Amino acid sequence: MDDEIQILQLHYFLKGDDNHSMNALIHNDCERYFIQYILSINKYFDGCISVEIYAAEETGGIKNKYKIYIDKSFKTIERVASIVAILTYFGIKFTNSNQNIPAESLTRIEVVEKIKSIMDSDKPFTEEEFEYIASNDKDLRRLKSEYFKNALKDKSIDGIEINSILPGSKEPRLLGRINYADFSKCVLLKEEEIDVEDLSVKIYIVAPVLIKGRKDYWKGICDGESIDFKVSDNEFLLSVYNHTVSFGAGTFIICKMRVTKYINQKDSSPKINRNVYEVNDVGDDSNMSLFKIVHKNKRNVSIDQSSPSLFDDSYFQNE
Repeated sequence: MDDEIQILQLHYFLKGDDNHSMNALIHNDCERYFIQYILSINKYFDGCISVEIYAAEETGGIKNKYKIYIDKSFKTIERVASIVAILTYFGIKFTNSNQNIPAESLTRIEVVEKIKSIMDSDKPFTEEEFEYIASNDKDLRRLKSEYFKNALKDKSIDGIEINSILPGSKEPRLLGRINYADFSKCVLLKEEEIDVEDLSVKIYIVAPVLIKGRKDYWKGICDGESIDFKVSDNEFLLSVYNHTVSFGAGTFIICKMRVTKYINQKDSSPKINRNVYEVNDVGDDSNMSLFKIVHKNKRNVSIDQSSPSLFDDSYFQNE
């Protein structure tokens, strides 16, 4: 038999007098993500936590209570204290609309090992350590986002409150509350665009995409750096597909490329997207040739006047 160590209570405040009804599908999806949110800390405690749920209707809302148990074979005073402390802190962060942006990007294994090392030291968690877990645990960030993404669908919800109840206590302790207007602040954006730059560049082609309809990235070398990029210049692509343009060891393109930098909000990892939207010339170092791409409709894109002439001899020198 497992021992109960804590109860977390979600109180859905609903609009209207004496209203304790909300969309069942939305409610179930929210509860699923919240239970996964609780169980996600199992990775720090060798899977010793389990959850039971029971619900009670309340005037003006719905209360769901989550009984949290620990496997007796894993139970120690220190472990129970750590679990309760982490669940309480996570409960506080759950209704905080300010998303945590990790100061460092760590793998799941690195985060788990760091937290376990703190627990093995038999010292209580500091607030900084709790903040570290909440910021770097990608599971927590994702599950919280999914929960509020679903909660946004039910406009009858006025707000959500989370409470903690310890065994032997009848009075819940308020951990936090969030109003419907702030739910969207808890939803992670998939990607956030942070910078866009149009460049006039010379790219040596390493691996072109020669078959129409393929979604693969082209590979090349630009300013000594290996890059992957998409090509959206239809006139140039037509010349590639009908074999007007061929590629050898020294083939390069003189082109305009848009470089867009993103931040992935789920794990704060950077991402760079490169799109060659206008190819002006195709050259080859081996035979000093230069093939010009003719565009029917000239694109209205600003050109860097400081870039070299298209027929500058420097373009025929190996980089």
